[in-house]
Amino acid sequence: MRALIVGASGYNGGNVARRLAAEGYTVRGLVRTPARAPVGLDEVVCGDAVTGEGLHRALEDVDVAYYFVHALDAPRDTDARDERAARAFVRAARETQLSRGVFFTTRWPHRRA
Repeated sequence: MRALIVGASGYNGGNVARRLAAEGYTVRGLVRTPARAPVGLDEVVCGDAVTGEGLHRALEDVDVAYYFVHALDAPRDTDARDERAARAFVRAARETQLSRGVFFTTRWPHRRA
């Protein structure tokens, strides 16, 4: 199976990426900074979940996508940025007909995207 980790350079995303790779998955990571991508990814796609850049390319031909994005680096407006990123991901997932997605969030209020 081919898995995408959106936010692969973060703590949780990196751990899940390594675990999936150890279990035999082909793992692709979407990261803003390729140099921060965790070791063990089969493929790295450079992009930005907030703007949506790279999401369609990253979602191509994956069986499952794990979403680990939350704005830790923004001093203000973090909830709004998190919501924009989540909505961009959901739009791209629908447009690429993603069959399974796992959405992790620590801050964004739970409401339908």
